[in-house]
Amino acid sequence: MPVDLYYLPPSIPCRAVMMLAKALGIHLNLKVVNILEGEHLKPEFLKINPQHTIPTINDNGLILWESRAIMGYFVEKYAKNDSLYPKDPQRRGHVDQKLYFDLGTLNQNLLKTYFPIIFGQTESIDDKNLEALEKAFEILDTFLEGSRFVAGDQLTIADFSIIATVSTADAFGFDIGRFDNVANWYRQCQIAMADFGYEEINATGAKMLGDMLKSRKAEMTIDLYYVPGSAPCRAVLLTAAAVGVELNKKMTDLMKGEHLKPEFLKMNPQHTIPTLDDDGFYLWESRAIMGYLVDKYAKNDSLFPKDPKARAVINQRLYFDHGTLYNAFAEYFYPTIFGNAPADPVKREKIDQALEFLDKFLEGQKYAAGKTLTIADLALAVTVSNFEAMNLDLSKFKNVVRWLATIKSEAPKYEETNGAGAKAFKELADSLKKSCKGAFVLIPLDTRCKFTLTSTWYMNYAITITGTDVRVKSGNVSRKQKHDMSLDLYFTPFSPPCRAVLLAAEAIGISLNCINVDLFSGEQLKPEYEQLNPQKTVPLLIDGDFKLSESRAIMIYLVNAYGKNDRLYPKDPATRAVVNQHLYFDMGHLYKSISEYFYPVLFMGATTHDPAKYDNLTSAYEILDKLLDGHDYVAGRNLTLADLAVVASVSTADVLNFDHKKYKNVSRWYERVKRSAPGYRKINADGAEIMKQFLKDPEA
Repeated sequence: MPVDLYYLPPSIPCRAVMMLAKALGIHLNLKVVNILEGEHLKPEFLKINPQHTIPTINDNGLILWESRAIMGYFVEKYAKNDSLYPKDPQRRGHVDQKLYFDLGTLNQNLLKTYFPIIFGQTESIDDKNLEALEKAFEILDTFLEGSRFVAGDQLTIADFSIIATVSTADAFGFDIGRFDNVANWYRQCQIAMADFGYEEINATGAKMLGDMLKSRKAEMTIDLYYVPGSAPCRAVLLTAAAVGVELNKKMTDLMKGEHLKPEFLKMNPQHTIPTLDDDGFYLWESRAIMGYLVDKYAKNDSLFPKDPKARAVINQRLYFDHGTLYNAFAEYFYPTIFGNAPADPVKREKIDQALEFLDKFLEGQKYAAGKTLTIADLALAVTVSNFEAMNLDLSKFKNVVRWLATIKSEAPKYEETNGAGAKAFKELADSLKKSCKGAFVLIPLDTRCKFTLTSTWYMNYAITITGTDVRVKSGNVSRKQKHDMSLDLYFTPFSPPCRAVLLAAEAIGISLNCINVDLFSGEQLKPEYEQLNPQKTVPLLIDGDFKLSESRAIMIYLVNAYGKNDRLYPKDPATRAVVNQHLYFDMGHLYKSISEYFYPVLFMGATTHDPAKYDNLTSAYEILDKLLDGHDYVAGRNLTLADLAVVASVSTADVLNFDHKKYKNVSRWYERVKRSAPGYRKINADGAEIMKQFLKDPEA
C-alpha cells in the first residue's frame, strides 16, 4: 500500500525523504502542498499536522512529520537491513549527531542566509549569516576528514539529509569547492545516489530554488552609469565579470552634460563616472565599487580576501594605482589628448618611475597582490592597458609585460570588456588630437578632469621630497619603547597621511613604534629604506615580517588586524563601500587639491599660488560640503577611518590659512571630529602646527 507524502518539489527536507524512499523501494503517493499559496494552513491539512509543515506522511493511518524522523521510520520499517541507519548504539549515535547538525546548524544557516532574499524580506545577504554558514561548512569539512561519508564509511540517512542541504547551497552559488573534503564527498554522493533519483528529485528541486534566488536578484537591477572607454568604468566591468554579476549599463553622455543634470547630482554630487545604483544605494569611485561588488555578490572572497594582511596588500596596490600609476598616466597624457598641450618630459619620467615601482612589486610574483587573481590585478591591468593603447613601450618592464599577459588570459571576459574599451579610448584620443582642444569634459576619469601636478609630494598620501635646498624641524621624534607586537611605523610628524595613520592607531587603542624618517636629508632614498619600501614613501608599517605602505591601506589593516570591533571600518558591504568611497575622494580630490595649491610655495620654491589650483581646491570643498549635508560624519552617523583621513587633509589646509568657514557642513563636521577623534590634539593638531611653523620660517 503506498505511503502518502505531502510535499513540495523544491523543499530541501522533502527531497531527502523522496530519495531515501526510492532507495528503499517505497512507493509514494505524492500530494503537493503549495506552501507559497498557504495550502499548509488550510483546516484539512492542519487536522493532519497541526504544526503545518512539510514533508508529512500518512502510512496507513500513521501520521508523521519532521523529515529526519520520517527517514528513520522508513529504514526501521521498510529496509532489508540497518546499513542506512545502524542499530549499533555508537554508529547510530554518529548518524543522529550528523542529522541534528544538519537541522540545527548547516540547514538552519543556509535558510537564514538565502531565504530572506527569495521571499522578499531583504535585498542582500547578511554578512553575519554568511559567516555562520561558512563556519558550518568548515565543521562539515572536519567531520569528513578521513571519512568517505558523513557518519563513517557507509552511506546513511545522514548523507541523504545533508546532501539535500549542500546541493541547495551549490545551486545558490555558494562555493563548495573551498572545502576539499566536502567537495569530494559531494561528488561521491552524486554517484552513490544516482539510482535513487539524485538528478530528477534532488538536483531538479535544488535548481528550482536556485532559479528563484536568481529571479529575485534579477528584479533588483544594479545600474552602472558609465562611458565605454573610461578606464575606471572598465575596471568595474571586469570585476563584475569576475564576480559573475550582471550590471545594467547606462551610457552617460558627458559631452551633453548628463552627469550635471539634477537627477544625476542627486545620486552623486561629485558628478563622476562610474556611479553605481544598487537598488537605491549609490556609490562612486571605481575601486570602492569593485570592493563592494566582491563583498556583496561574490561566491567567495578570492578576488578581495578577508584576511587582514592579504586585503591590506590589495588595498595598497589599489591606492598605488589610484595615486601613482594611473595618476602618472593622467598627468602626462590627458593634457596632450584633451587640452592640446605639448608633452611634458618631467611627467614622462614619472610614468617610468611608476612602472618601475610596479615592476618591483611583480618581481617573482604571478599576480600583483598574492597568489591568485584579485581586484588589484584588474585595476592595474586596465591602467597598464591604457599605456599600451597610447603606444608606450613597456618592453623594459619585463615583469609588467609578463604579468599583463597573464591577466589578459585569465581575467574573465577581458578582451570584450577591457580590450574593446581600451581600443575605444585610443580611437577617441586619436580623433580629439586631430580635431579638439580643451575638451576636458570627456576625460574618462573617476575625477572631475583636473590633471596638473607640480608638487614632488606623492599624491597618494605618501610624502617624498628629493630637494636638498629646504629644511624643516622634524619635531625630534625619537624611537618609542617597542610595542609588544612590534608595530613599527616609519613616518614624519607633519605628514598628513602619517597623522591619519596615527589617529587610526589611537582610535583602535594600539601603540606604534614610531621611527622618524628625515625626508629632507634623503633618508627615504637610502638603500636600506628602499629595501623595506621600493616606493620610498612614508608612512610605512612593519608588523613582524609584513610590510605595508599607503596610509589608507595601513589604516584599514590596523582595524582588520587589531580592532576590537568594526566601528571604524564596518563589515557591512554597503557601509564599508561608502567609507572606501570617501577615502578615495580624499586621496584623489581633496588632499590632492590642497597639496597642488599650497605645496609648490611651501616646499618647491614657487613665489605665488596658482589661481587655477585654488579653483580646484574650492571645488573639492564644495563637494565635501554636499557629502556632509545631513550627516554627522563623512560616511554616516559614526566616526570612521574616512573621517580620520579627511580631517588630516582639512586640518592641513586650515593651518595653511584656507578659509573653510563658508562651508557650513565642513566647519560643523570639523569641530565635531576635533572633539570626538581620540588623541586629536596631540597627534593631528600638533603635527599640522609643525607645517604651519615651516610656512612662517622655512629656514628653521
